[in-house]
Amino acid sequence: MSYYPEKYLTADILKQVLDKYPWPAPYDLTDGVAGNILVHFPACTLVFMEGFESSMNAYFLNSQSGRTDSQASLSVFEAAGKVRLLRQQIPGFNEPDEFNELGPDASREKVMLGIDNICMLLQNYLLPYIAGDMPVRF
Repeated sequence: MSYYPEKYLTADILKQVLDKYPWPAPYDLTDGVAGNILVHFPACTLVFMEGFESSMNAYFLNSQSGRTDSQASLSVFEAAGKVRLLRQQIPGFNEPDEFNELGPDASREKVMLGIDNICMLLQNYLLPYIAGDMPVRF
């Protein structure tokens, strides 16, 4: 017997978490394929997706990140990790607040906490890319 946990990501839940943060530009949400939700900022678009057991991820569009369709999409986690490595070399660098711990099972709360973790990465490391001050190229 196969196990298919319930999916919890909705535009309302995503907007609820996004609205907790100051963004450098207004955004719009649209439904994507396979339950993904696109967050359109003027300078870039992020694709939020719920994976197995409500694991959340977000990606930049390949067309906006200099990647070809045959390449894997640039995840927020990958991009933030690269920026973090560069910033650690700057004297006085401070790590952001701790991230939310996520439980093992699929739930609405796990989706919200996962989105919140992604937003913390975006706020701490990737706002210049969202604002359009820097091209999304990694």
